[in-house]
Amino acid sequence: MKSTMWRFAAIALTTLSVIPISLVAQDRGEASPRYIIKDLGTLKNGFNSYFFAGPPSFHVLNKLGMAVFAAGSDIGDPYQPCFTDCSVNHAARWQNGVLTDLKALPGNKPSSAPFSISDNGQFVVGLSENGSIDPLTNFPEYDAVLWRRGHKIKNLGTFGGKFSEAVSVNNLGQVVGGATNKTADQYAAGLGPCWSLNCWPSATQWRAFFWQNGVKTDLGTLGTGNDAVAGLLNAHGQVAGVSYTNTTPNHTTGVPTQDPFFWEQGNAMVDTGTLGGTLGYPTSLNNNGQLVGQSNLAGDKKFHPFLWAKGGSMKDLGTLGGDSGTANSINSTGEVVGAAWTSGNKAFHAVLWKNGKPQDLGVLPPYKHSIAFGINSKSQIVGCLTNNLQKGCICDFNVCAHGFLWENGTMFDLNKLIPRGSGIKVMLALAINDRGEIANWGFVRGFETHAVLLIPKTKQ
Repeated sequence: MKSTMWRFAAIALTTLSVIPISLVAQDRGEASPRYIIKDLGTLKNGFNSYFFAGPPSFHVLNKLGMAVFAAGSDIGDPYQPCFTDCSVNHAARWQNGVLTDLKALPGNKPSSAPFSISDNGQFVVGLSENGSIDPLTNFPEYDAVLWRRGHKIKNLGTFGGKFSEAVSVNNLGQVVGGATNKTADQYAAGLGPCWSLNCWPSATQWRAFFWQNGVKTDLGTLGTGNDAVAGLLNAHGQVAGVSYTNTTPNHTTGVPTQDPFFWEQGNAMVDTGTLGGTLGYPTSLNNNGQLVGQSNLAGDKKFHPFLWAKGGSMKDLGTLGGDSGTANSINSTGEVVGAAWTSGNKAFHAVLWKNGKPQDLGVLPPYKHSIAFGINSKSQIVGCLTNNLQKGCICDFNVCAHGFLWENGTMFDLNKLIPRGSGIKVMLALAINDRGEIANWGFVRGFETHAVLLIPKTKQ
């Protein structure tokens, strides 16, 4: 997969956690496979397909076992730079072995991508190229889109600018995301890391939006900031995102101060604050209104995971001895997962924070680092193992070597829980639902990246 993918999969995930080296996780393996593996495939004669990652956390797998991903084709991408891997990609939905091409907006072979699916399976949101080139940036334009079962793709439009994206949707058909307007802004593309989800140049302001029943509302910004993007939405219509709080760039980050925000209908944005630094962003929001993410500390040289709840202040979840860490997901019971640097910043380990206390989930030999990305209500945790990690940054998910499952105190290599001879290596586990189904990136035929679903054998 080419690096252009990351213009849309926007990743600068970081984390922290520590335990004694003797507490390395144990991989017990299984006498027989625990999972059936499903290669979700591509469009006709395509090579690659991808689940999209964050931050924020995208809802790519719902509680019904329906998955959404970008499926590649054998048609060359007519635009430069390429949307993903220089082939035309379309948003796709998979359910019970059936792959549905959700298509894209009309135009000259436009690509599209899905970011989230509602739990009832009725709604999918994402973005689509519209066939035009932005004259201010010379990059392909794209619009926020909604796919509703039984209906054609719907363009949610912009606030007059050239770019928009729909990031999250709930069972009510409420949608949140970001859209540009016509007002020039040199810091518009700096919401970070890449919270405009693309890292592509943007010449005009981004504004967070809430869409419902055909009406798109600009949620405003924090303080005197000019830019904001909404990325998280729960079942009750509560929203979280990021916003600049002023227009003065900081010498440490090069952009204005950026804080996470919380919003609900009838109220203004709430500034959740930071842990002392000038940059923070949320990654996950549960149905209880609990918000987790990452915030810089004073001086912007270190960052910590945070937990925030309505009516309270931002809580530093702490580290396990290292400088920095992040929270990637929170479940319905308030358990938080992410990763962190160990003492002396020697290793990056997956972490579970329960009742505010961190538990180092360890690693599996021969790997040095582990990162947790998802957790379900049964405290099953998924993530990846790697030996290739820059300090504090997963700048490319290709560094992930093997996916893992952690449950009841034990970490398992997912590749040892699937049938031998499948021809697929599970590189990265992104999400797990309450049925125990796991959305993964798989390596197929040694050179293709495919969206892969692991289904517990008891589900068959």
